[in-house]
Amino acid sequence: MSFSAREIELRLGARGVVLENEHLSVLVLVEKGADILSIRHKANGFDPMWVSPWGVRSPHALATAPDSQIAWMESYAGGWQELFPNGGAACVHHGAELPFHGEASVSPWEWEVLPDGVRFFVRLVRSPFTLERTMRLSPDAPVLTVEGRATNHGRVPIEYMWSHHPAFGAPFLSAESRIESNALKLIADPYGPGPLLEAGSEHVWPTLIEHAGKTIDLARIPGEDEIRSLMAYLVDFPEETAWYAIVNDDAGTSIRFEWNRDDFPCAWLWQEMHFHQDAPWYGECYVMAIEPATSYPGGLANVLSTTKTHRILEPGQTVTNALEIALTAV
Repeated sequence: MSFSAREIELRLGARGVVLENEHLSVLVLVEKGADILSIRHKANGFDPMWVSPWGVRSPHALATAPDSQIAWMESYAGGWQELFPNGGAACVHHGAELPFHGEASVSPWEWEVLPDGVRFFVRLVRSPFTLERTMRLSPDAPVLTVEGRATNHGRVPIEYMWSHHPAFGAPFLSAESRIESNALKLIADPYGPGPLLEAGSEHVWPTLIEHAGKTIDLARIPGEDEIRSLMAYLVDFPEETAWYAIVNDDAGTSIRFEWNRDDFPCAWLWQEMHFHQDAPWYGECYVMAIEPATSYPGGLANVLSTTKTHRILEPGQTVTNALEIALTAV
């Protein structure tokens, strides 16, 4: 079939947009962040995206959380978010609170159909940016291309960070899965890396570590009966094209992300696998993400005070980037 895009109704009155051709079907939650909820390989139904236990909520539900991180989690259905102009901890910047994981990920987006894809777009309120995302499906293979574009409409330069937050889950993730990447180094988060790594420590990637009398290969995905918490950053991509893949040898499935290293010089590695016993996880979730990003660690204020890996958009300036995602299923 040729490319098509149509609007559908999801649970609790939420609206989604389905992009589809003979290879892939992609579901986007336009009313909340233009989240990519599903990327389904049509030949065998393979879909790597994680779905949260609470699922899609009505975008019109009354917000009750006084904290932006709690509010973000309440509306987190899983899938893939675009984090902009902040990622991680909330902060006050240019006189406005930039919420946890950024205003773009909780805003309603608009959309228009193109001959070979869909353009999603949003004008932010707490910062003077327009953010665009054009999604295209390859006619020849199960490949999704995501093209980003941000413009500063203000009359002052504005600092920002930009990342993509695709979360993956079972049955794609299993003890038979592994991470591959051309990154050369892993840096543990300086604030909360989890029990496996010392805060801020640096490691050659792929990484073998000793913990509790065991040798652990961090490139291997723990099985559903294992417990793990990890927050770290893949860096030092030696080629112009940065990439990572998650491969499930047992199922014969894989995903591969590619992007220009200058667009996203690092990738956040996050794993929440039955570890945290308090809200919102309660030990229930088996999920991980590898997130191409401009900056680290989490939170624009933290970036400005430590690594200074933030970006700056001058008045009237526009910046673009792109990622390519390929699915394999046998």
